[in-house]
Parts: sequence; C-alpha cells; structure tokens
Amino acid sequence: MLHRTTGIILRALVWGGIIGFLTACLNPSVTPTPPLFIAALTATSEVTSTPTIVPTLTATPLPTLTPTPTATLLPTLTPTPKVEASLFDVLFQSFVNEAQKRREQRAKNDPDYARRVNNALNANRVNILLFGYGETHEPPVTERAIIGSHTIISFDTRQRVADIISITHDTRAPEVERKLGIAGKPKSATRIDQAFIFGGFDLQRQTLENATGLSIDFQIAFDDVVIKDFVDSVYGSVEVQVPQTFEVHPFYLNGKKYPAGKFPQGLQKLNGTQVIQFIKTVPIAERAYDVSLEHNLRKYIIFSGIT
Repeated sequence: MLHRTTGIILRALVWGGIIGFLTACLNPSVTPTPPLFIAALTATSEVTSTPTIVPTLTATPLPTLTPTPTATLLPTLTPTPKVEASLFDVLFQSFVNEAQKRREQRAKNDPDYARRVNNALNANRVNILLFGYGETHEPPVTERAIIGSHTIISFDTRQRVADIISITHDTRAPEVERKLGIAGKPKSATRIDQAFIFGGFDLQRQTLENATGLSIDFQIAFDDVVIKDFVDSVYGSVEVQVPQTFEVHPFYLNGKKYPAGKFPQGLQKLNGTQVIQFIKTVPIAERAYDVSLEHNLRKYIIFSGIT
C-alpha cells in the first residue's frame, strides 16, 4: 500500500535509535555481527506455542562488499541543485552518496541485483526499510507469538517527498521457502516476515527488492518497545484521526498482556502503549471488519500523526 506524505524522512532520521544506525551505516569500520532471534518460530503459519522472547536488537548495517570492476547501468542519485541548501540537504547528501556506492557494489557482485530492482523506479530515490517485530495475540488461533512488519520509506530527492510502502506480514515469500529448502512442498507457504528470521538482512533485502522493485539501501530492525518509548519520550502522545469506533482484543507488549481496549471515532491522543495497541491488535467484530481498520491503514494513521 502506497501513501505519499511530506517531511517524514526528517522526522524519521531524528528517531533516537534510527539516527545512530544510519551513522554506523556510513562508517566502513563498523562491521557488527547480524543478529539472530526468534529461533522458536516455525517456517509456516502462525506459531501456536509460546516463543522465546529475546532482548531488543540493535540495528545492524549490511557488510561492506569488495566490488569486482564491471560496467553498471544504475541510475545516478543526484538531487536537484538548490539555490540555498538547508541543513537537511547537507546531512542527507551523505546518505545519497552511500546509497549510490552500495548499489554499484551490489550490481558488480550480485548477478541477480539488476533483475530485482527497477532503474527508472529508483532514480533519485533513497530507500530505507524498517522492520518492526514483536508479540501478537490473535485468538482463538494464537495466544502469543512473534510477528514482524515491513515498511519502506522511499525518499524522492528531487520532489523532496517520501512514499511509504507497507507490506502485510502474511504476504507469501518464495525466497524464504527456497532458503529453507521447502519450496513446492505441501504446506510450504511461508510469510514474508520470516525473511529476517531465517536469512538476516541479506535475505530480507533480496525478498523486499523482488516484491517491490526498489533498491533497499538501508535497513533497520527494532522491537515494538522502541516505538512505545519513542512516542512517550519524544511526543508524550500522538494525535490521530480514528476512522470509526472499534474494540480490540487484548495484546502483548514486552512480555506483559494488556486488557482489551476501545478506540472512539474522531480525534484521539494516544500514548506509546496505545499506539502499539492501535497498530497491532485484532478488532473484535462479529463479521469481517471494515477495510479502514486494516493493520496497514492503522499504521499509516500513526505515521501521519507522528509527522
């Protein structure tokens, strides 16, 4: 689902955990080990047993590749010259330069890279993938499990706007099935949020590039608690427009089960815990709930409130 909004990159870059990660991305001496987590998850449908909850991850940059000199046809990321550059322009140019360098390295070292990404689509764009993960409660199927959610912030350096692409975690990922050696077998369907679990940043980038045609220049993985703490410490509360009144099931956050809740229609102020509840919980409904209450739309409402 594609949504256009202005100024979100500037807000996103000042998030406490994100700015530190992106700085590390530009430092070639930083080569931390990619994190491993959620070993208790299976490769197929929702987990019905209680998974092992591990400590919050620190976002990790992709390893530096040693390029083999070959020709590349990648688009050049050069923002439109401005008469008077802002502080944002000056700071963000470093990310533009780094993104271009990484694309050139991947084109030289990964023969499938040119097939996965679309040159015209990526021209004058820098793409940042956010992978948030945490606990879910989806009765009656699942009492407590771990799921993830992908959001791509694609910043157009010429128009100075950002597109937000959200992908539901139930999207099937053939790349993960091939990684696990179960492709084509009965009950082999595997969710896209499993890409990071079973293949880290490399498999996650390949999977999302295949799905969107966008070059994933930077990646950040974080626990839901990061969002809660960010809202509470930076904003105190987020003001959002709730499309319609709805009730939600209980939910888990950082190992604690919170009771069912209700969100009245109209303008509401939500604290950090309520933001997680608004995004992740399952609406209580006698029949299929309205499309305005889909998880991706509720996530976009929160993004709009933050920006």
